[in-house]
Amino acid sequence: MLSFDCHSAIENYLSGRTSILPFTGNLVNIHFITTYLPHESDNPHAGLKTAVRYRLANRNTCIILLSFLPMYEIRKHDTFGILNLTSAYFLQLPFENEVFVETLVQCTTPLIIPDQEWKQFSTNACKTLLKEELGKIRHGGQLDIGNKIIYPLLASCFAYKHDPSIYGPLIEQQLLNLQQFVNRQDLKNLFVLTDKANDLPDVDLVKISTFLSTLKNLADKSEINHAAVEQLIIKINNFSLIYNELISQ
Repeated sequence: MLSFDCHSAIENYLSGRTSILPFTGNLVNIHFITTYLPHESDNPHAGLKTAVRYRLANRNTCIILLSFLPMYEIRKHDTFGILNLTSAYFLQLPFENEVFVETLVQCTTPLIIPDQEWKQFSTNACKTLLKEELGKIRHGGQLDIGNKIIYPLLASCFAYKHDPSIYGPLIEQQLLNLQQFVNRQDLKNLFVLTDKANDLPDVDLVKISTFLSTLKNLADKSEINHAAVEQLIIKINNFSLIYNELISQ
């Protein structure tokens, strides 16, 4: 099966070229990705990161990267080493039919990435991508969860003791805001990456996984009363310890 992260014109071109080949029935799953994806980013090499994310989610699919630039130029930006990974191929556009066939022939046998190679790649990729995503939630970042959500929620919890009638509804609204925050696509990227990283025995990844599970637990909605607010304060303080440790790294 063929799939694509390409401009529609290139996708049509590739589909047309493969449809006339006699051995396409022997092809394993192949995903074509252009290094330039204008619909996703102005970065001319954004497709490399797309390839990394795709590989993490699809260990057993061959990837063919395409670019109008030569491979040596693309390698300068391949900080994850995706081009060095088993079953990742490269084609410079435009290409001759013979070159295309030679590349596809390599995709007619089942894909097996050696465990050690996969562990090294996936650990490095998950750590790098997760730290990049976590940078968004630092103080002053576009997803500054501390100043925008956690600290105001904690202040409301302390104030609740003095005036439950005012701060009870405010806490409920702030918890709703936290739930909406957790459901943002930006955060879902973190959760997806963490799911992939759970089987990787790495200290940094364990810390990030603990942070996200604590965040999810904090966002659980419960009835607002004195006992619940006291528990919420404890949960916020526990979360803050993990959060402050992560953002200080």
